[in-house]
Amino acid sequence: MKAQFSIFFSYFLTSARDLTPIIVVVAFFQLVVLQQPIPKLAEILTGVLLVVLGLTFFIRGLEMGLFPNL
Repeated sequence: MKAQFSIFFSYFLTSARDLTPIIVVVAFFQLVVLQQPIPKLAEILTGVLLVVLGLTFFIRGLEMGLFPNL
């Protein structure tokens, strides 16, 4: 069970790392270019967390489906 959690956590961190540039660009444009505060920050952070979880499950499922352990 710990091994599965460790694998999932590594996929989660990878997904978060992959989405970080997109989040930084959107935040930069919102705060610097548009000079507007980020509305409903808690809801946006919840959405980002759900996106990272969804991407994590998708990538893990894709690898399990395409490259099963023989």
